[in-house]
Amino acid sequence: MISVSGDSRLIAPTGMPNVANGFDVIVESKALLDTTLRTIYVQQQDFRKYNLLYVINGVRYKQRTGMADAYGVIKGNFQDNNSLKKRLKEILPSINDYDVRVYSGLDAYRKFGYRYVFGVIELSLKQ
Repeated sequence: MISVSGDSRLIAPTGMPNVANGFDVIVESKALLDTTLRTIYVQQQDFRKYNLLYVINGVRYKQRTGMADAYGVIKGNFQDNNSLKKRLKEILPSINDYDVRVYSGLDAYRKFGYRYVFGVIELSLKQ
């Protein structure tokens, strides 16, 4: 793990945000973590195709998807996860009995790992 601190004016041309008082970045595996701004930077090439993760009562379901282009269009057709569709259809009538949490970015990275930084939906029965 490497920690980098410095003036953000030096990195502004690379597309990273301009931070008035500098920045603090930690390198972990393929990710750059800015814990001050609670932001994670990942390599776009790793996410041209990826899985959205649904966790329903502790059971993981993956749905294949891809990155949207500048127009919001996702290139490619990805097959639906039929077991996920069936499970969601089963719980729909009692959805008010579930706690729903959505994780993304740094929170998703910390809890579920690098592959799921773009989003995890967790549903669990209320206690």
